[in-house]
Amino acid sequence: MSARAILTAYRGTNRITESTALASGRLFGLCDQVPAIMHPKRLAGLRKVLELKRDQLTQTLAKTADASRAIGEAVGGDEGEEAAAASNRDFLSAQGFSLREQLILVKDALIRLDTGEFGICEECGRAVNLKRLEAVPWTRYCRDCQQEVESEIGSSGER
Repeated sequence: MSARAILTAYRGTNRITESTALASGRLFGLCDQVPAIMHPKRLAGLRKVLELKRDQLTQTLAKTADASRAIGEAVGGDEGEEAAAASNRDFLSAQGFSLREQLILVKDALIRLDTGEFGICEECGRAVNLKRLEAVPWTRYCRDCQQEVESEIGSSGER
């Protein structure tokens, strides 16, 4: 049975305590902390954080789009004003792209919460450390795999 299957099976039972789950995770050599089996209250707290972040990103994305449209409508001046407007549009476009990427990560994390795969590294299938999840609940990877992904991106320019 894979680590992912074990974590998902344990997660489906409400009778297991977090400390028992952690001990079981160690027994199976899955990790030091098994966040995918964490207490429902802790999961609910992380869900609230993710939902709040989703709402904030959605609002910021809407404001960015409005600002970009306003810049587009206000064009009509000398070359300097047009260059400044083009620069602002480019900045807002890049910001919007970044916001959309983060929004996708947050929405994906909410889906993983619903499917019982939250807290499981998408690369190696091991549990993501609880402290990492609390800091960045939309993370897809454990710390080691994240470093590997970042080094691949740095060397090839994409993943």
